[in-house]
Amino acid sequence: MAAGKLGLAMALTLISPALAAPSLHGAKPAEPLLFTPMDERSAAFSPDGNTIVYVVRVADYRQVLVVAERKRGRWGEPRVAPFSGIAYDGTPSFSPDGRRLFFASDRDGKGDFDIWTVVRGAKGWSQPKRVQGAVNSSGNEVGPILTRSGKLYFVSSGSGGGDIYVADPTAAGFGEPRSVGAGVNSDYPEGGPALDPQEKVMIFASAGRPDQPLAPGNPYTRSDLYISHRVGGQWGPATRLGPDVNSWAAESSPSFSADGRWLYFTSEHGFATDQQVLLTPQTLRRGWATARNGLGNVYVIAASTAEGRK
Repeated sequence: MAAGKLGLAMALTLISPALAAPSLHGAKPAEPLLFTPMDERSAAFSPDGNTIVYVVRVADYRQVLVVAERKRGRWGEPRVAPFSGIAYDGTPSFSPDGRRLFFASDRDGKGDFDIWTVVRGAKGWSQPKRVQGAVNSSGNEVGPILTRSGKLYFVSSGSGGGDIYVADPTAAGFGEPRSVGAGVNSDYPEGGPALDPQEKVMIFASAGRPDQPLAPGNPYTRSDLYISHRVGGQWGPATRLGPDVNSWAAESSPSFSADGRWLYFTSEHGFATDQQVLLTPQTLRRGWATARNGLGNVYVIAASTAEGRK
């Protein structure tokens, strides 16, 4: 992965925990299987809510897509997706009809990330195919979101950094990408857009903006979640979400439920971000064995609460 702005953008799902943080005030763990001592991120729920595809990361070296199915109200055992496990895969999202899954991968050996898709049928998942049209480039494309209007939102290094773009559907796939505008994109890396069903609200991650508080201890560039509203065809100035979502740890990878009522996101908040905990061999062993060990977990919050519409 190239250094600089895009490197930070891709790293919005790969950032190490901060050393101190207040608790998340309103968000709760999304599901037990998304809240374990492993590093879970980027949860994508199918429209019927009975399938989760999410990311499990192993340090900074490996990253796979994991699938879990809910039957008769109970989640089955999570399994690595049959099309994942070798390449560095991430940022999954379902199409609005639930038939396709989009994700980013470096699987073709070109040395960059492109957007790929698989089809889910009665007999399982198809072989992955690179998304056709003008979306993928010689740079990096990640974080795909297909909306009900057929538009594809994603993050690209097309401008030389990590910015959010949108492309219209065409007979050949997707047309020429265009920036979503200065209300969202900035001099800092943006990543992981989430769109509500009406395509009027965008929540995304960004790292290093001046309005992000630096944690005590060892300050570093990490991501928070921001919101922008589309008014008159333009995305308005983005604002940082409040303490119901953001902490001094890294928050990233937002996604909406199919009905737009719930917002899912990744947070690294945990014992590692609490400077009130005396670190001893005993507390370290206990802390690392819990879900709150500073690695990624997936949280959920009412979208109205996250957006300040309580």
